Amino acid sequence: MAINFSDFKKTKYPGLYKSKKKGPHGYKYAARFRCGNGERKKILGYSEKDNLTDRSANLLLLQFRKEVEENIYPTQNITLDALFKQYYDTHSKTDWLEKKRSVYDVYIGNSSLHLRDDKRMTKAAKERMKKYEAYKIGSKKVGKIREMDVKKIISNMESLGLKARTRKLVLETLNPLFSFAISNKILKENPVKNITVKLSNEKRIVVSAIEKFKLLNETIHRVYENDPYYKALFLFGFTGRRKSEVLGLLWKNINFEKNYYVLEQTKNSEEQKFELPYAIKEALLKIPDDREGLVFKSPITGEKLKNIDRQMRKLKRETGIDNLSFHYMRHILVSALAEEDMAPIVLSGILGHSDINTINKYLSINYWNSSKKGNRTIHKILSENSKEIFES
Repeated sequence: MAINFSDFKKTKYPGLYKSKKKGPHGYKYAARFRCGNGERKKILGYSEKDNLTDRSANLLLLQFRKEVEENIYPTQNITLDALFKQYYDTHSKTDWLEKKRSVYDVYIGNSSLHLRDDKRMTKAAKERMKKYEAYKIGSKKVGKIREMDVKKIISNMESLGLKARTRKLVLETLNPLFSFAISNKILKENPVKNITVKLSNEKRIVVSAIEKFKLLNETIHRVYENDPYYKALFLFGFTGRRKSEVLGLLWKNINFEKNYYVLEQTKNSEEQKFELPYAIKEALLKIPDDREGLVFKSPITGEKLKNIDRQMRKLKRETGIDNLSFHYMRHILVSALAEEDMAPIVLSGILGHSDINTINKYLSINYWNSSKKGNRTIHKILSENSKEIFES
């Protein structure tokens, strides 16, 4: 029989209701709360027949809630190590995933996927690993992990002198892992969602960003005018992509008809879609390739390209920018766009950032629209005499 909650009133206990009128068995108590994707309701008993008070009825409610949750989240008793193994096995083996695996094994748990050669480790390295082992939580049941467990790991790393950037890697590894658990109904909520690691202000200041931006654009076109492979590769970096993202790009994820490309696995562990600029499209179409697998595979081995230092040194020499690197091109780009008053939310989208502690609290970053706005501004910055990359 359906419960008519218009006949009940709320008690001071969340989810516990008491009938407005007294019946032959006394006042009736009922439970009503949301769990998972639905609402749960149940008659708990009566004040006289079952000797229930508000307090004792609430204990029945809590027991009922626990039974429901254990039924919905039955796998929360698996260990964190087992969860990480599932996460690893169901994701593409990208550079970012391998980095997370390494971080997990060093600081968080033991995935049994990353076997260290202890014989080659120095005595000091072994001693340091012991200091990490004392705070690892891989053997804990996922449902029992609390915020304080992770904070102890981070605090221990800080006491051992590890930089904030390294400590933050722990959160960058655990956040997508717990999100995976939630989406698969292994957990109800992320135990590290409120933990932050404040990075020191290590921002690399770019002086005369627009001038450097124009110079870099002209140099890439000039130096690699007859080499579409490296021209496309460095233009991807010039427009904001990380080196690992570019080297992991697949032909199947480039849509030449609709002018966009998709990054399947990024640093933020999410699929991202970006506009494909004309000059990059033009260069890609000139690359002699079977259009299968990786775009930037080694011409010798056919495997993922690993080293572009020689080609980067050529750009560094030609531009005169001594600290030029693939990553520094992102700094040049965002500094130049900021000088053109580009909004921070758009800059975040262009670079593929997803800052969960600030922007994402209020807004959802649109990478596609951000890349389009950024490309229009890039076109505006580049002078008529330079190699314009966004006009067909």
